[in-house]
Amino acid sequence: MVTIVWGDRDQPCPLGIAEDLARKIPQATLVRIRGADHYVMEERPKEVTEALRAWLRTKTLSPRPRQPTRR
Repeated sequence: MVTIVWGDRDQPCPLGIAEDLARKIPQATLVRIRGADHYVMEERPKEVTEALRAWLRTKTLSPRPRQPTRR
């Protein structure tokens, strides 16, 4: 699962690029940050952090399968 966080006012990389990525990447989710430009992480850190936290909440913390030990 992939989360794409994008500012909807990004001029160097317009929102259409993010929408295209979201369509092409299996299980991708696009989070649009309204009013944010190209440097969305600097401009809107709280919204980006919340988007990442929401993504992390979807993850399960299942233990790794144990590897057989050699004797």
